[in-house]
Amino acid sequence: MDKTRLFAVLILKEVLDGSRWSNRLLPEFRNRLPYAERGRLTELVMGTIKMKLRLDWTVERYLRGYKLSDLTPLIRNVLRLATYEILFLEKVPEYASVKEGVNLARRFGHRGVASLANAVLRKIAAGKPVPQEPWILHSHPEWLYRRWAAAYGQEIALSIMEDNNRPSNFYVRVNTSRISPEDFREKLRSLGIDYREVPELEEALQIFSFREELADLRGLFTVQDLSSQVVSRFLAPDKKRVIYDLAAAPGGKTTHVAEIIEDEGIIVALDRYRSRIKTLRKRSGELGHGSIYPVVGDLLKPPLRALADFILLDVPCSGTGTLKRHPEIKWRLKPEDIPKLARYQLKLLERASGLLRDGGIIVYSTCTLELEENEGVVENFLRNNPEFRLSEDADDNLKGFMDGPYLRVNGIVNRSDWTFAARLRKKTP
Repeated sequence: MDKTRLFAVLILKEVLDGSRWSNRLLPEFRNRLPYAERGRLTELVMGTIKMKLRLDWTVERYLRGYKLSDLTPLIRNVLRLATYEILFLEKVPEYASVKEGVNLARRFGHRGVASLANAVLRKIAAGKPVPQEPWILHSHPEWLYRRWAAAYGQEIALSIMEDNNRPSNFYVRVNTSRISPEDFREKLRSLGIDYREVPELEEALQIFSFREELADLRGLFTVQDLSSQVVSRFLAPDKKRVIYDLAAAPGGKTTHVAEIIEDEGIIVALDRYRSRIKTLRKRSGELGHGSIYPVVGDLLKPPLRALADFILLDVPCSGTGTLKRHPEIKWRLKPEDIPKLARYQLKLLERASGLLRDGGIIVYSTCTLELEENEGVVENFLRNNPEFRLSEDADDNLKGFMDGPYLRVNGIVNRSDWTFAARLRKKTP
């Protein structure tokens, strides 16, 4: 039996019919496979999660007398996986997808279930039906498609859904506290690793050929999406100042800020969860930063008394800008979650603003496409807090990411997450 497909079904069961996250489970199973098979496991798992709605729609067309929900979670995911291969992986022979699907159905069920899988998968291979509804075709919840169509127009909504089903680019950030970007690029060339420079951020690189040899450069770089790197640059902190990162873990932006200020200053990194602070502490240690001071605490009841010169507030959000990397979000998010999150985000921004010195800067950022969580929160905050104003005096290199007074990283253009940020300055009396 194909071990890669077996592992894929086990992961899919936990993600699509459970509450686990693919980015946590995939590394556990990848490490149990030969290096050459690890990419295939990722493709099978992520592709099936992304296309779940279309796969379910397809399978149910041929389940005579049954609904997909009538089957066990393991069998559901056997059928989803095999259907994904049949519909979307042209390089895999259809007969192989059907055969392996039947073998997995027999392993996780019985002879009758295997016969059912055989009949359904053969019909899918012969028919390959195409849904007319755009949200089913591109496998997104209908409510989310209609929400985006209302906010951005139907054409852009379709483009967003199509892009979410593609893989994102793989970006790294050079640890400039240990090596110059030029010297790091030379090391990549010597290892035969292809890359692309990002004109706006000298420390950002897109890596094309992920190789095991990257492990030899541990401590010299951080895997970090471009959108996240842009936010740290948007903060534009000065050296020798007090900086708060108030939703810091796992520490990508925190460590980037430490590199921007060349470790000259104090960065207080706050997070609610001790385990995540532990991860942040380990990461900053590996990168060699001495300016970061991790603190466990809740921002709504912050254990902080001193005022900061700069504050980075990357709030918990709906995450709809990260669906290329975290596609299970769209199957778990509900319409009523968004206004609840917006109210919570406003509370966090209100509380964070009380920790800022006069003349200081706070950057409010999200990784969501929802206007209610982005401009909506910022505009509500500014109405209630006239001592703050939008500040547009950020890094000139970031002009290409600006949308009026706001920073907005376009996930389609950059093959990255979508990110929104606002830079707010507290007026000096």
